Amino acid sequence: MKTIRIISALLLVMLFTNITRAQQVEKDETSTNVNLTKTSTFNPEISSDIQDPTYVVRETPSQRGFHLGAKYQPSLGRLDFRMENEQTISAKYDIAHGFGGSLNYYFNNYFGTHFEVNVMRQAYEFTDDARTRRVDLSYINVPILISFNTNYGRPVNLNVTAGPYIGINTGASTDVTGNGNGPTTAVAVVEVNPLDVGIAYGAGVDFGIGQTKWLHINLGFRGTQGILDVGATDITVNQDQFQVVAENSRMQTYGMYIGLMVKL
Repeated sequence: MKTIRIISALLLVMLFTNITRAQQVEKDETSTNVNLTKTSTFNPEISSDIQDPTYVVRETPSQRGFHLGAKYQPSLGRLDFRMENEQTISAKYDIAHGFGGSLNYYFNNYFGTHFEVNVMRQAYEFTDDARTRRVDLSYINVPILISFNTNYGRPVNLNVTAGPYIGINTGASTDVTGNGNGPTTAVAVVEVNPLDVGIAYGAGVDFGIGQTKWLHINLGFRGTQGILDVGATDITVNQDQFQVVAENSRMQTYGMYIGLMVKL
């Protein structure tokens, strides 16, 4: 009789355990179903992003067309001069302050043309027999350039430029200070050719402003290398004069610029 009671108790324990396990499994399955339901909830925003690539792909605005620019360009340069004793030297060059404007046309965001007009005043000083001579030259430079850009429609663009230029001389003068070792025996005269022709080149960075990048801030380097002699060789000087600009002297300038460019 005692054995029957023990067996009956064990059966009851096993039955209770199975019922408890069944309830736990049912609870876990219910939780899993709920989680699966939450995971598979439809999100229209995510779905539209996946289906429509325009939500994640943004094209840069086209810069094709005309652009108008203005800039300030300080520069340094090099030119050879002849002293009273016929010795040739390279004069010290003061900073020239140049200003200019440009009309530009971009074929696309990567290639453009630039027609510029720049006004430059250049000043040189050198010592001749303990006398300080100063030579002032004024030019209107007209470069015609081609630019290559990384992408002019982006917020930051890098560019390189190159092309020919024509320089038109608008003035030339010389002055002397100091007595040197005695009275000046010869008068320095400055005669230059009316035209200077050469190559302009440079590189820079442009910062686009606005959603369509209608305005750009331009920073960069600009250099020029003349290919014609600056000094006039077909002039006649008196016996007490000498031409201060050396023969075979070609203009060289190196400068930085800052400017603005607006899309028309």
